[in-house]
Amino acid sequence: MHYVTNKSGYEYLPHIADARFIAYGSTLEQVFEQAALAMFNVIIDTNVLKPEKTVGISVESTGLDDLLFDYLSELLYLFEVETIIFGHFKVNSINMSNNGYTLDGQASGETT
Repeated sequence: MHYVTNKSGYEYLPHIADARFIAYGSTLEQVFEQAALAMFNVIIDTNVLKPEKTVGISVESTGLDDLLFDYLSELLYLFEVETIIFGHFKVNSINMSNNGYTLDGQASGETT
């Protein structure tokens, strides 16, 4: 779940088996950044991570919910395959295209 609002951050919601959260931000880009931060804070305290390695992130999806899902999935894929634990996120742009939406940004963290 995500909301564009004056407040920024995220909050975890109760769930039996998984982690659920709501991400907030004053722009859609900030909402996506906060969602990524919430997801990785389930794995590790991201405050202790240094931005030693930065990778570019580009995803395209048909809708905003799908874009968020694909963005978070791409980050998890890079975590698993490239063994980078991310703690810093920057979404430069989310744009509407002929096929839906595109996202361009970066994620930084440490290799494991």
